[in-house]
Order: sequence, then C-alpha cells, then structure tokens
Amino acid sequence: MAPASRPPSSGDLDGPPSAPVVDSIPRRFALLLCLVFAAEVVAMLVVDHFWPALTGMGAALADAAVLVALLPAPAYLLLVRPLVQRLRTEQRAVEAEHHALGQEIARRELDGRLYRALDMAETEGEAIAVLRRAICEAAGGGPAELLLADSSNAHLRQAAACESEEGTLHACDVGSPRRCPAARHGRRLQFDDSRLMEACPRMSDGDRGAHAAVCLPVSAAGRNVGVLRATGPVASPPSGAVPSLEVIAAQAGARLGMLRAMKASALAATTDPLTGLCNRRSLEDKVGGWLEDGRSYAVVMADLDHFKELNDTHSHAAGDRALKTFARTLARCCRPDDVVARMGGEEFVVALPLADSSQAAAAMERVRTALVDDIARAGVPTFTASFGIADSLYADDLESLLKVADEAMYAAKRAGRDRVVIAGAGVEDDLVVRSLSRVR
Repeated sequence: MAPASRPPSSGDLDGPPSAPVVDSIPRRFALLLCLVFAAEVVAMLVVDHFWPALTGMGAALADAAVLVALLPAPAYLLLVRPLVQRLRTEQRAVEAEHHALGQEIARRELDGRLYRALDMAETEGEAIAVLRRAICEAAGGGPAELLLADSSNAHLRQAAACESEEGTLHACDVGSPRRCPAARHGRRLQFDDSRLMEACPRMSDGDRGAHAAVCLPVSAAGRNVGVLRATGPVASPPSGAVPSLEVIAAQAGARLGMLRAMKASALAATTDPLTGLCNRRSLEDKVGGWLEDGRSYAVVMADLDHFKELNDTHSHAAGDRALKTFARTLARCCRPDDVVARMGGEEFVVALPLADSSQAAAAMERVRTALVDDIARAGVPTFTASFGIADSLYADDLESLLKVADEAMYAAKRAGRDRVVIAGAGVEDDLVVRSLSRVR
C-alpha cells in the first residue's frame, strides 16, 4: 500500500500568499503609483483653479487635502477590493484543498486499518464481522447494510447490517444481483429522495417514509458479488460517508473474492470432480487425524462389477452416470462422520470411525439394497458392486489396512461378485472370508 502523503502543517497554510496573489502585487503597485500620480495632477489643477492665490505651505496643504479626498475611493475600488476578493477566493481554495487532503488521509488510514483487519480473517464469516464494524464506523452510526450473492450468484442476502438509534435501516429486498442497478452496472448510485421519479424502484416508501440512499457495488475479480448500501433521511443523505464506504466496498470485494477462491481451490484439491466425493488426499488427511487421536475405524474397498463392459456396451457417459449414482448411494447410506472417497476409476473407499468390521459390513449391506432402487430411479444400466472390509485391529496405518480391504474385495469378486466380504487377516494365504450375501 502506498504511504499516505504528509498532511499539510499550519505553516503550510499560514505562510506567504499563493503564487497568483504574489504575481499580481507588482501590477497592483504600478497601478497604485499611476493612481497617485493622476490624483496629484487633479489635486494641483483643483488648487490652481479654486485657490490661485495660495502659495507655499498653504498651497501644499490644500493640495494634500484634495489628494486625500480623491484617492481613497478609487484606491479601494481599483486596488484594495480586488486584492481582498482574490485573497478570499484563494483562501477558500486552500481550505477546500486542505479538506480534500484530510479526506484522502482519512481514506488511506481506513484503507490500511481495514486491510490489516481483513488480513487476519481466515474465513468469510470472520471477514464479514470485520466489515460490519467498518461499515458502522464509516456510516457514523447511520443505517447501512452489506448484501452478498450466494455461490450461484443468483440471490442477494443481507450479510451484515448496522442500525442507528436515530434512523431505521430501509432494508433492500432486491433479492438478485441482476435486479440491483448498482450491481448490474457496476458503479455507484446515489438517490437523494425515494419519492423522485429517477429513484431506484426498490426504494418503495411504504409506511417507512421518504429516504435517501447510496449504493456501491462490491466486485471480486471483475464480477459483482454484492452491494453496500447506506440510507438516511432526505434532509441528511449519507453522501458524506461515500469515500469511506468506497474503501470498504473495494476491500470487501478483494478479500471475499480471495477467500472464496481459496475455498474453491481447497475444495477442488480435496474433492473428486465427477462425483463430488472426497479424493485420496482428503481421505488420508481425515484418517490421519483419527490415528493421531487413537480412534479405531474400519475401511471398505468397493468396486463396480464389470464396469469396463458397462462402458464398452453403453458408452462412457453411461459409465459416468453409474459412478455418480453409486457415489450418491454410498453418501446417503453412510453416517455423517463417515468419509466416502473415490480412489479413481470405479474404486471407492469408505472409512467409518469408531466402527468395527461387522458394523461396516451392515452399512454396506444397506448400500447394496438401496443401490437397486437408486439405479432404477436414475435410469442407468443395471450394475452391482463388490465390497471388502477390514478394521484397524489388523493394521497400524491406512495404507496397510487398504491393502487388507482390497484383498477382501477381490475375494468377493472371486466368490461371485455383488457381495460384502470381511477380511480376517492381512495375509492372502490366511485370508478368512465370510460372505454376507448371495448373488442375487
């Protein structure tokens, strides 16, 4: 962030006159000399005409008296008044510049404070809490609100609001970014009276009375994601808060855009794009947390039977629909704390915390039963799945346990597919296989 410019000191404002006034002094002085000379000539002519007998001191006094009578009015009109007016004009310009500099300093100070505060916010909720405090401070206690679009950018919701003791917030019920003129056009709009023809149609008075409003779009990565609104009485519109609200709108868009991008990136890094389930990395992270806590768990390896034939016979699109259907069935039949992941291709893993092999087998039996109805509702080609199960009593780490469950799954394949098999040991030669179902 660029450093704030140095505020003007009192010496800057109380120093010598500004350049235009200084430049005009020689011209004004020359004019004054000409004026004095002309007045002296007139005075001499007057004395000679009216008092021709006066000589010496008497003539000099009469000349001075006439000069004093003639000089003040033209000197004031031609010299003093223009200089005073010029000085007043430039004083007002200096005051306006000083005010503008003060506003710029305040704006940069707010920008820095808000940047530091938002930098500490790690979630969107924390960022919105910071923004609410900033909005209330910038609005001077006046009513204001922050409306943000949801992930689909189809709906606007009030994310933060600041009520005032003196006035009531005229909340906007626009509902959609497309229906908000400020968000749609991406520029600030100010309405001084809701009764005027050119006022926003969303500013219906109703029983709340006429009011003024200023609306600023909140943009992230070139996309309007919300609007910042401040309202007030017609006699006192919130125009004075606009510079600060512009800073808040800009910072809000930048920070919320970054947080949402980070969230989407993190989700993409831990989620299977086709099914929306966890991927292997996410599965390992979550099970790693269970291992650190010393929690027992069971894992299930699941594989769609004859999936290559399904792809070759009905197309890859049908295969993708089959994978999505199976993923939805797994997620629906498992507990909220269970981790359902796609390992790749047609292989899936379910990790069940605080469960043993028998409990996991019962859960997979529910999946097998529900899968028949889900396939019919989805209209995908009929398919089945085989399941292999092992729990943490047989291995100390996830990788080893997955190998045991994988061996059990292939045992289910060899036994006829479409069944759940529990592994009783980690060595294939000693694998104890118990079929929990028969081929339908």
